[in-house]
Amino acid sequence: MILGKRLLLVAGVSSVLFVCREPKNYFSERKTEREIDGLIELPVSEVDLSQVKASGWSRVCVMGPYSDNEVAKTLLGFPWDMEAASKVELYDDVTLLAFVTEDDVVIHVDYPRAKGDFSELGNVCINRNQAIVLKRSRQDGRLGFALDVPSSEPFD
Repeated sequence: MILGKRLLLVAGVSSVLFVCREPKNYFSERKTEREIDGLIELPVSEVDLSQVKASGWSRVCVMGPYSDNEVAKTLLGFPWDMEAASKVELYDDVTLLAFVTEDDVVIHVDYPRAKGDFSELGNVCINRNQAIVLKRSRQDGRLGFALDVPSSEPFD
């Protein structure tokens, strides 16, 4: 009985530590990632990112591997500590998708490139009403994306 209570206590403390250690938007980011997964899985040739339900965003900005705070500031048009919020600066297995207003990041997702490689779009912002990307198969068998419309703010 005592062993059972100790295990329950350890499990509870571990859960609290996990939740406290994760960024404050961790669960919202995972929810948004799952939304994007669902959009990608639809049996159509395009992905309509305007359907992402996070409220108030007007642009989705894509930042590829090894992007840093300077890239984010230039692309977004305002300073944002992307390096603290994302692992895209250090790793090449994710692309950062930031859903933004004119002066704030509403939600962001480090989207795994193995599930869909948004980095092929380049470092770019796309207006919400034009946030449709075309699915394309890559030679390595992975899914990539291409812009269907001109981007609102190209940046290389």
